[in-house]
Amino acid sequence: MFSPVFGFAQGLDIQPIGIELASEGDELVLAALPSATTGPVFSGLIESAGVVQAAVRTPGTLPKPSIILGVIGAGQEEEFGIERLLPATVEEVAFSVDDLAAREAMRAENPDLFRRLIEEGHLDPEADQLNRALQIELARMNCYRSGIDGAWGPGSRRSVGEYFQQLASVTWDDPQPSNSLFRAIIINGDVACPTPVAAARPAPTPRATTTQRTTTTRRAPVPAPRAAAPAPAAKPKPKLSIGGSGVFR
Repeated sequence: MFSPVFGFAQGLDIQPIGIELASEGDELVLAALPSATTGPVFSGLIESAGVVQAAVRTPGTLPKPSIILGVIGAGQEEEFGIERLLPATVEEVAFSVDDLAAREAMRAENPDLFRRLIEEGHLDPEADQLNRALQIELARMNCYRSGIDGAWGPGSRRSVGEYFQQLASVTWDDPQPSNSLFRAIIINGDVACPTPVAAARPAPTPRATTTQRTTTTRRAPVPAPRAAAPAPAAKPKPKLSIGGSGVFR
């Protein structure tokens, strides 16, 4: 977008200056105007790539600026004394948190800018995704070993302690989810949490047992009673006959 800028300062008419905004979110700064000007109204104008930048740093010997004028491009925060990163800078250098290769590349190449991106909250997750984002980070390092469900329970709180136990120079007392916790984990980088070893159970102590022996007395089998022998048939008694001369059998 190209827009002329007009102004009035210290009783002097200011010439129209063309300002081309590089992108939405560029910031304007105050340009210093001396109380008396014999030459051009604005000095130190720099023309680069067709963009007229009329933003200049205020020397300590000049009065306070009296007109807003100029464009600050990405990466010029230090030059103009801006404390936070400009939106244009963030858009240019930001990376996705789950892109581990891009994250580690920027940490190695520009650690100061990396830290500013994180500490100023430019990469903070959405509020409703904070718990899950923390669990994903901690699970990737084996500090969190439960399901990624966003519920912040005892396992999640314990994982925070396990993470910071691996960092000799950093302590963390609050295991609750927060943007500050998320930033601390991203800035301090990866650790490798050991998997807890289950404690071996002691072998059970054998109990003294008393064995009772049961003595069984075996008796000889009782023979089945024999069938009684049939009684001998009775002998017929001799018949007596009486004759004339005596008794005859």
